[in-house]
Amino acid sequence: MGEFLSNNIWLVLVLLFGGTYLWMRYGFYLRGIRQVNVRTASRMVEDEQALIVDVREKHEYATAHIPESRNLPMSRIRNQMKTIEKYRDRPLVVSCRSGSRSRRACLLLKKHGFSQVYNLKGGFSAWSRVNRPEGG
Repeated sequence: MGEFLSNNIWLVLVLLFGGTYLWMRYGFYLRGIRQVNVRTASRMVEDEQALIVDVREKHEYATAHIPESRNLPMSRIRNQMKTIEKYRDRPLVVSCRSGSRSRRACLLLKKHGFSQVYNLKGGFSAWSRVNRPEGG
């Protein structure tokens, strides 16, 4: 093992620092963001009157979207946050295509005082795979 480490010190350092960087970037990034799957999100909408916030751009949303969801594009979310202010005390399930933009949106919503924020794991792609009805 010692011989491997000494012969491959650069590889070991790259893996060590790369792993640390990824953990710091994404470990801290996702802290505090609760993930829900499609089934749980559906139940939350039915039982808890959760609002699904779709942060995809308007053209993506127009193609297909989760029924009863609200479109609040990530590119405009800071300026349009007041449009969902009345939902501040309700659960918000945030969705995008795959779950990446929605994680960023969740952090922003939490920062602005929305306490019940959930990221839809897998985003609209996951919703479609489960064959849920789509609006359009």
